[in-house]
Amino acid sequence: MPGDAPSSAAAPAAPAGQFFKAPRGIYLDRFNRFTSTDMFQDVNLFGQMYGDRASGTDALDLTVFSVPGGKRISFEEAVKGEFKPTRAGERFGPSWSTHWFKVKCTIPAAWKGESVVFIFNAESAEGQIYSSTGDLIHGLSGGGWGDTNRRTDYIIARPASGGEVVEFYVEMACNGLFGNGEGGMIAPPNENRYFRLQEAHIAVWNEKAQQLRMDWHIIRDMARELDQAKNIRSQQALYTANQIMDAWYTGQGFDACIAIAREFLAVPAEPTAVNVTSVGHCHIDTAWLWPYDETKRKVARSWSTQLYFMDEYPEYRFVASQAQQFTWLKEQHPALFAKLQTKVASSQFLPIGGSWVEMDGNLPSGESFVRQFLYGQRFFKDHFARRSKIMFVPDTFGYSAQLPQIARLAGTPYFFTQKLSWNNINKFPHTTFVWEAPDGTGLLTHFCPADTYTGQATVGEVVKHVTNHKDLATTNSALYLFGNGDGGGGPTRDMLDRHRRMGAPAGTAGLGAILTPGDPTEFYRGVAQTSLAKLARWRGELYFELHRGVMTTHALVKRRNRQCEALMRNVEFVWAVSVATRKCDPGRYPRGAIDRCWQKVLLNQFHDVLPGSSIGAVYVDAHRIYDEVLDEAGKLLEAGVDVLAGVTAKGAERDAWVTVNALSHARTEIVEVPVRDGVQCVQVARGGETALCIVQVDAMGVAQVDPAANVGLLPPLSARQEGDNVVLENEFVRYTFNARGQVVEGFDKRADRVFVEKTKPANTFAMFSDVPLFWDAWDVEFYHLGMRSEATDGTCTLSETGPLRVSVAITVHVSATSTLTQTASLTPFSPNLVFDTSVSWHESHQLLKVEFPLQIVSDVANYEVPYAVIQRPTHANTSWDLARFEVCAHKFADLSEYGYGVAILSDAKYGFSCRGSTLSMSILRAPKSPDADCDIGDYHRFRYAIAPHERRLGEKTVLDAAAFNSPLVLRPAPRDLAAQPHHFLSVSPAHVLLDAVKLAEPGPAGTETDVIIRLYESLGGHAPKTRIELGPAWRVRSAAAVTLLEDAPATDDPDELAVGGAPVMPAVEVVEGGKAIKVAMKPFQIVTLRIVVEPVA
Repeated sequence: MPGDAPSSAAAPAAPAGQFFKAPRGIYLDRFNRFTSTDMFQDVNLFGQMYGDRASGTDALDLTVFSVPGGKRISFEEAVKGEFKPTRAGERFGPSWSTHWFKVKCTIPAAWKGESVVFIFNAESAEGQIYSSTGDLIHGLSGGGWGDTNRRTDYIIARPASGGEVVEFYVEMACNGLFGNGEGGMIAPPNENRYFRLQEAHIAVWNEKAQQLRMDWHIIRDMARELDQAKNIRSQQALYTANQIMDAWYTGQGFDACIAIAREFLAVPAEPTAVNVTSVGHCHIDTAWLWPYDETKRKVARSWSTQLYFMDEYPEYRFVASQAQQFTWLKEQHPALFAKLQTKVASSQFLPIGGSWVEMDGNLPSGESFVRQFLYGQRFFKDHFARRSKIMFVPDTFGYSAQLPQIARLAGTPYFFTQKLSWNNINKFPHTTFVWEAPDGTGLLTHFCPADTYTGQATVGEVVKHVTNHKDLATTNSALYLFGNGDGGGGPTRDMLDRHRRMGAPAGTAGLGAILTPGDPTEFYRGVAQTSLAKLARWRGELYFELHRGVMTTHALVKRRNRQCEALMRNVEFVWAVSVATRKCDPGRYPRGAIDRCWQKVLLNQFHDVLPGSSIGAVYVDAHRIYDEVLDEAGKLLEAGVDVLAGVTAKGAERDAWVTVNALSHARTEIVEVPVRDGVQCVQVARGGETALCIVQVDAMGVAQVDPAANVGLLPPLSARQEGDNVVLENEFVRYTFNARGQVVEGFDKRADRVFVEKTKPANTFAMFSDVPLFWDAWDVEFYHLGMRSEATDGTCTLSETGPLRVSVAITVHVSATSTLTQTASLTPFSPNLVFDTSVSWHESHQLLKVEFPLQIVSDVANYEVPYAVIQRPTHANTSWDLARFEVCAHKFADLSEYGYGVAILSDAKYGFSCRGSTLSMSILRAPKSPDADCDIGDYHRFRYAIAPHERRLGEKTVLDAAAFNSPLVLRPAPRDLAAQPHHFLSVSPAHVLLDAVKLAEPGPAGTETDVIIRLYESLGGHAPKTRIELGPAWRVRSAAAVTLLEDAPATDDPDELAVGGAPVMPAVEVVEGGKAIKVAMKPFQIVTLRIVVEPVA
């Protein structure tokens, strides 16, 4: 063609004697024209992808039923709808609506012997093809030819007989793969978006054009992506690509061009090529830029497509995670789920992950992490006869320190992610390594060198397995996931065809890697067997240097998650103990309701829901789910307390109160109960509506609450005005507030020292400009620290004067539009100053923090995380230290020096920081995408406390934080029963915490009343004489340490053996005739005991 010139790599075919060297860039530009979708289609390859087309009514009869009310209905309902004629060019909407198309194709007789496709393209809208009898065939995704998510064709005849009629349905969803964001992917959705049906016709599909195009993609990209100075195949690819184009433009046809391409591609990969196990994947966010109900359809669309491809590409392997998504498919499309099960049995469809959803990696509690695996692995075992060996959370925003131990105890010795490749400060130094928990448990970990879980099966990504693999010195293997994702989709035909050209058995020379379809478990097993001893080890959390704002965004979701976690703990405790002590029959244990509630809580822990990074519609769903849990589990708790306390008579007068302590240490606290007429109370609150009472309750016990009880001589407690200041004081501490509500002095009488001094007041509120680089709901960037504005408009007045509680009322106008009110309280029994806080929040791109400058010096601060306490630097000496300017903590953050420390307890907040001697807690953010109304409102309620302690961080703080997050359960009861205290269980030493008491999962007959007890060592010290003591109502017949899945350790499991054997269980001994259990625990160890119990008459 005019303007074409020979390659700079070598001379292409040219007239004899004509030799010249042209710039490489010209040929690279020429490549773009050969498959251009908008230029030269009359002569280029793309123009030959389809032959004849037909869209007239003689070839295509198209009718549509638009579902009213935005409903998502079943096939059976849809086919009963009123279908009306339609055609290409019409628009359908609004956003989230559904439209069913009935399609009748009549293939022209002249197309006999051809491959015929139906093309349906409604801009970026998603769709699902159903057979005329309701079988799911595969999904659709509209878009332009440059859109890698495009999947718009359905092969209806291959080959055609000519004249046949093909009928089917298309369900069209008015949303794209990434929802309906207007003006950008993460923008809030346009709720009135309409989609134009751009294409609806049948066409002859040229399969030779497809084959040549895929050959061409590989050769073209090798010329582009390979280093021409170091890899001869780059120059050879440039030459070959030009040979193909010359042959094409001179009319030599498909066969000649394909022959040139295949000769080049047939050169096998080098013996030193990296061995890459490749699997298809379609990451489907369980909710994100679309609601849960749309995810259910995304699952069906995506997985039906991959099952469709498995028949055509028998070598193809595909992985999918999240038991919740499998559950939805089973419920809504049982026939498709049954087909999926057959592909699992043939090892083409590979369930992976073992968790209920791909949960957030920092915010769930330790017990929630356990339940993610318990329910996920149980589903996999029940429906696929296997458990996953791989913890698979590729898109989660960082990974808590104890996850290696939790994963190992849940039967998953391997871990996969790629998320830390997004770090925006430091580059993580490893690809394949052993990740260690604080207790030393190791998890064989792989970060895919392609740095994506949505690979496109391109040359550039395959080459990264060489150029970006940081551990080739110790292992010559890698894992590669390819397929469209986040919004689902999975691999396309183009990806599968490109994959074949770069894959086994021979691959192609020059890439440095060869793709082999396979099972990721086999990949890990191979690495373990050949390289485990040589791999580097990384200890502690995998901190993600991005998305730090998700520890604060959508605060109410985080608060309700923690409330539900505590509620479920209480429910299981009261019912398990009731069954074990024979206060009720085992059949009354509400197992189904408990499972249902837990699974709802786990669903909302998905890594775009709990972190706060979804659209507003998702949070409508999330809060509805929390409402359901709080209602159902709340009723379960009330009924369980009645059983445990012995309240059996319906209608019995409940003229007193009982309280239940679900923690493993005794507690003395002040609680509030409604005032009863004629009852004299020591102190009332809330305008006389409630009475304050002292409660003393044993570990895991039940006790009476009596507002009229004689409290005797109370420890000293006072509140007084001193000029503009207010002072709250007890026998332990003295707190002084200024007129703005700041703590200008914190004095510890026990240690005779000031821990807050007046020139650096605590409880200081500050606003920060919070404008990230892109990810609005996700990110808080370090530069926010330079844009601080302290709130100075506040008031503080004395509000309670004892004798059981003293308090001040504080109001702070944190801005012209947002106000914070709080009550700061002190009781006689604790040095902790508690702040009950409400915020009316109406901001845009602001971050609110509360700051606590402390008279303490330490290079590290302590943070409670699931099942552990970890330390992080208080300085920014290195870029790794700087990156941790905002970190996650659960129930407390603590700053301690030798001999003394102060913790900040929290019942709902997760974002903390410590620079120098100032501890800060992030309270609220105000991002505007993807939810424009995120956190705006008057509904924010939370509590925090200043908790000073003698010596360094110790068990007192851990126990205080546990109690702060597990309020005593109160329940009306008849006075005679309420007066009968009960004690069921206690644990010593105090730094070993009991985190769960439940009945065992369903198992063999005779195990219905087995009890599961979960403990963990909380501070990083040995506890070789841990003792679990049972109350008088029951005793232990036998006890054994088990996994988190409540099994005995798998000593013969090949994957556990590959990584050095199953986790070692502690020694367990039943002593004192069954009244106690002794366990030898190691630092930060998680121990699950299965005990067989019997009641004591």
